[in-house]
Amino acid sequence: MISSAMPSPSPSSNLPRTPERASLARVQAAPARRTSPTLAAKLALGRVVKRLGLPVEPLFYLMKAGRMALHPAEALRRRRTAAALRDGHWSEIISRAKGFGLFGPDVFPGTAAAMSAARSVFQRWAASGAARTTDKPFLVNVLDREDLVRHPELLDFALSDAVLRAATAYFGEVPLLRAMAVFYSPKNDLHQASQKFHIDTDDLRQLKCFINVEPTDAAAGPFSFLDAELSDRVRTKLQHGWKGGRIEDEDVFSVAKLSDLRELLGPSGSGGLIDTSRCLHFGSRARGGSRLVLMFQFTSFAHLKEDDGYGPDGAVVTKLPADRYRGDALRMLVLGSRPQ
Repeated sequence: MISSAMPSPSPSSNLPRTPERASLARVQAAPARRTSPTLAAKLALGRVVKRLGLPVEPLFYLMKAGRMALHPAEALRRRRTAAALRDGHWSEIISRAKGFGLFGPDVFPGTAAAMSAARSVFQRWAASGAARTTDKPFLVNVLDREDLVRHPELLDFALSDAVLRAATAYFGEVPLLRAMAVFYSPKNDLHQASQKFHIDTDDLRQLKCFINVEPTDAAAGPFSFLDAELSDRVRTKLQHGWKGGRIEDEDVFSVAKLSDLRELLGPSGSGGLIDTSRCLHFGSRARGGSRLVLMFQFTSFAHLKEDDGYGPDGAVVTKLPADRYRGDALRMLVLGSRPQ
């Protein structure tokens, strides 16, 4: 639960005094978003496939295969670099079968510095009175691109040798770092959108890292999930296909047991690397307190996600600052850029 201690507002400021009120008072409804022509074409094709009664998932496999066929040299380079990065420790952090790996606060070097930076980002936002536009009032990103420049420890952590070795081993190629956020979930009684069981369809395989910035208990609405093997059985039983939408708890637990549910509980710096395309999950059911997490996302380079599919501007940070890593071939590869 997040401490309510934060810089005192000036007498003229309307900043509420608690994190819960600070967030809810400054959440703005997201305006309707324009869809790119590429994404619109994909959605239209998906609707045709569904109308014909055909499974949607093979369509996305074909899209990925097409992307890889257009960039064979890039695919080969990423696989060869991944092979050179394999080691006997970090490469075993994430189970490829189960689709996740959990860790404590002392596992990855640089964790404490990243948590301190994320805490500073939240405190700066809380003191600023700045509004955030979101279509999820229970999950507010307080990070912006300037914060990543101001606090390089955050991007340094996501691009650290240990994290990259773990992620690369899971993908079998050097992945892309697609997005980052510091997510704040205020205390709430909502049950909607990503607070229900679902899978993410950014790609057929991806990794999202969630790290508790403050100690997180069950009342704070922790990230909660089923492992990939069990999720596959549940989805098969429920005939939940790709792009199948949200699933109610009672349906999931008609197949799985409540004891199968895993929660990212623990002290500051504890967390997990989760394949949210394969693991059914939900979060932000913060009934008894607030939650603050650092999140970053890896996908394959031939991913299925369009930039305008991430929600309103500021929902996450997708334009990551790369100047710091000029001359570092590996990190520029992960950021999707080539060294100049």
